[in-house]
Amino acid sequence: MTTSLAPGSTIGIVGGGQLGRMLAQSARQHGYGVVVLTGGAEKTPAGVLADREITGAFDDPATVAAFLQLIDAMTWEFENVDPAIADAAEAAGVPARPAGSIIAAAQDRKLEKEALTAAGVAVAPWRSAETEAELASAVAELGVPVIAKTARFGYDGKGQVRITDPADVAAVWEALGGERLVVESVIAFDRELSVVVARGVDGDVVDHGDGTYTCSATSEISGEFYLILDAGRCEGGNNADGYEDDDGEAREDASGLANLEDLADQCYDNDDMIARGKQLLGAAE
Repeated sequence: MTTSLAPGSTIGIVGGGQLGRMLAQSARQHGYGVVVLTGGAEKTPAGVLADREITGAFDDPATVAAFLQLIDAMTWEFENVDPAIADAAEAAGVPARPAGSIIAAAQDRKLEKEALTAAGVAVAPWRSAETEAELASAVAELGVPVIAKTARFGYDGKGQVRITDPADVAAVWEALGGERLVVESVIAFDRELSVVVARGVDGDVVDHGDGTYTCSATSEISGEFYLILDAGRCEGGNNADGYEDDDGEAREDASGLANLEDLADQCYDNDDMIARGKQLLGAAE
């Protein structure tokens, strides 16, 4: 699909939570039908607002096929689902936005950081660790303090442990269940900005605001402060192949470099944060 989705079309949402509910509300206000695939739950927050709620499992081919037959385009409420749904959508001629490859990257911190780096977006210094020995090496190379994070299924602080003493490596490895990890340097930062940005299939970029910050270019503020992703500026990460409708979180470190910390295909009611971000970034204009 390379053109806009006409009102009256039906949008399929994979996931039935609160973020999907907000998406469903907005879709209906703009004249779109909504079908929600919940993964098994019934009467979900998004599903109760949808034209139809499908409660089968995400990995059930028959359920996914029935879902795809009812929709004209598909999107995701959260990233921890089987990205193979996008393959089934492609086979059925249903566009998935963002692409399944983006979901696969967003659900794995290692792949996510590699994708962001390849797109030219700054991230905190990091190492991958698949064994306790590799965790010890990562701590030694990066220096404490660091944050050890499970590479998959960590969210909102879950699956994360701060390491301030190399002697704690064994205990942290055990506490995190011997899972594959991403180890990040702790960045001293002055502010945190949560940013909602969308890029259409036609390449147009908009932010969750009044459109003031829709230039696809980086900003320079007070000397060495280069903001990679501010309120609508998304040169790099958002312009990578397959990204449509995404958001990110950037932290400005002590040297003034903004590091993109997280990327997900989620919908937030974020007016206050965007307004504050624009106030902070007023020197960009």
